[in-house]
Amino acid sequence: MSFFGELKSKVEEVVGKVERTVGGAVGDKAMEFGGEAHYEHGEALLEKEENGDAPDDSAGAPAK
Repeated sequence: MSFFGELKSKVEEVVGKVERTVGGAVGDKAMEFGGEAHYEHGEALLEKEENGDAPDDSAGAPAK
């Protein structure tokens, strides 16, 4: 994984942790679950790279 790909995954994990914690503190379940989704996505990207699979950064990109 490139440096920027790994950085993106770590940022996604950190943002997810913060969002989950803040959502839990203020009682906002949507924010809490959204944060969990961000965290899990970041972890999944890192695990995918560790298993030797190249991440597909083009997912969700408009077709050319």
